[in-house]
Amino acid sequence: MSFHFLFSFYREVNYDIDKSHLKKKFNEIQNIYHPDKNAQNVEVDEINEVSSYLNNAYKTLSNDVERALYLLKMEYNYMISEDECMDDDEFLSEIIKINVEISKPDANIELLTK
Repeated sequence: MSFHFLFSFYREVNYDIDKSHLKKKFNEIQNIYHPDKNAQNVEVDEINEVSSYLNNAYKTLSNDVERALYLLKMEYNYMISEDECMDDDEFLSEIIKINVEISKPDANIELLTK
């Protein structure tokens, strides 16, 4: 399950997200699956796994750089290795935004008509 779908970003996977919506959905889901509240109802290992996945998804989507790296991996099957270094967070964010715009179906038409 994609992190975007988990937090009800159904329309399309996109770099730009509503962080207040993300926080609200995280709190709602975490309230249901938090280990301290549900350990007696479900296997402890299962609830811990769900909670860990949820925390990782929230951490990834709420951080601009982490979200960009996640999208590169999920949408373009491109991973930046640990030995590669990208020091310019703004540049990386701009590249992701441009790639998202280019990947839209009408992007080529818009670019050609400019």
